[in-house]
Parts: sequence; C-alpha cells; structure tokens
Amino acid sequence: MPLLKTTPEGNDLLTTYITTSIVPSSEAFKQGNDEEGVRRFANGVLGEGSYEKLPPPVQKRLMDNVQELKGERLSRDLFPPTTCEDVQKVKAPTLLIDGELSPKMFHLINDMLERCLPSVERAKIPAASHQMEVENPQAFNETVLAFIARH
Repeated sequence: MPLLKTTPEGNDLLTTYITTSIVPSSEAFKQGNDEEGVRRFANGVLGEGSYEKLPPPVQKRLMDNVQELKGERLSRDLFPPTTCEDVQKVKAPTLLIDGELSPKMFHLINDMLERCLPSVERAKIPAASHQMEVENPQAFNETVLAFIARH
C-alpha cells in the first residue's frame, strides 16, 4: 500500500480506499460493531455490496478472523513505509496474482511490485476479484501449483 503514495493515481486510489474502507471499518470496530467493521472492510476491498453477496460460510470465516482484522485496522502504523529498494531485497521467486475483477488499486500495487521485484512472475485469475481463491479456485490453484512446480 505505501508504494501507492509514489504516484498521483496511486495516491488517489489509496486516499479513496482509506476514506471508504479503512476509516469506516475502524470506526465500527471502535464502537464494538465487529460485523459492521468486517462488512465495511470487505466492501472496500471487494467492491460496494460484495459482502452481502458472499456465501454465509465465507462471511462466517471473515467473522472468525475478526480479531486479526480488528488489530490491523486499529493499528497506529497500518501501512509502514515501504520502498522499491525494500522490495528488491526479496530474492525468492515471487508470484503476483491479479484477480481480473479486483479493484484497480490492487492491480496498480502489483504493477509497482513487478517493477521492483528481481525474480517475479505475474498471473491473472479470470472471473475473480480480490478473493480469487474462493471465486475461481480451480484457476487459482492451477496457477499457484504451476508456479511452485517451476521453482
């Protein structure tokens, strides 16, 4: 996320994400409304109205992990400074995966990471948003397993 601050487009996307997802979900958590916090977070990441469309087992899984999400959202340093030089220190082969339907912000983050990582491959999962392992598990698994087999 901090890499988004390095371009005007990225900064605009990050600002929108903060105001439409981070702040509302954080406020809900502060008020003790965990379900609303999760809903606001999911809609900010997956698109408005997405949480309501998630199958009940997926909503339950998100709620089962609410303490982690709450800890992240209430952290004072949610997005620690990260530079391209920091990312270049990752020497392991890295797979960047885009969901075809993911919000633009995530594609832009992967664009930036792709330029910084020394050993990188990139894949796109069709018909999937940010939760691609749920929305298109077959394509996701095939992509990841093929990457692992090559490395």
